[in-house]
Amino acid sequence: MRSTSVRFLRVLDMMVIRLPSDWCGVPAFIGGSVWASGFIVGHYNDSALFVGGDLTAAGYLPRAKPYPDLPGIAPHQVAGRIDARTFALDAASDEELAAAFDDAVLTQDDEGTYLDEKAVLDRVARGLAVWHDL
Repeated sequence: MRSTSVRFLRVLDMMVIRLPSDWCGVPAFIGGSVWASGFIVGHYNDSALFVGGDLTAAGYLPRAKPYPDLPGIAPHQVAGRIDARTFALDAASDEELAAAFDDAVLTQDDEGTYLDEKAVLDRVARGLAVWHDL
C-alpha cells in the first residue's frame, strides 16, 4: 500500500517563509498579509491562495481558474489590496503575453505561447527584466 501525504500551508498571522520549488500547487491559507520580495507566479496546476490581508509583490501572475464544481468561487482570494503588477495567465492570448512579457520568459510550442515560470523566477533572482515597459 502506498501512502500519500497532503501538503498545505496555513499561516494564521504573518510569517516570512521561503517555499521550496517542489511546492507547486500547494494550497496556501494566510491569515495576515503577504509580502513577497519577488514574484508570486501561478504554476500549471495553480492551487488555492487565500490571503486575509494585503498582497505585496514585484509581480503577481495567477493562473488559477474557478473549480468546475464551484464556478462562483475564485481560487485566489485576497481580502485586502493587491499592490503588485498583475497579469492573469489563465485566459491570456499569445499576443497579450508577447505584449506584456520579455521574450526570455516566454516559450512556444505547436499549441501556442506560454509563460515559463522558472524563467521568470530565474530572471527576477538575477535582477533582469520580466515585463515589457508599457
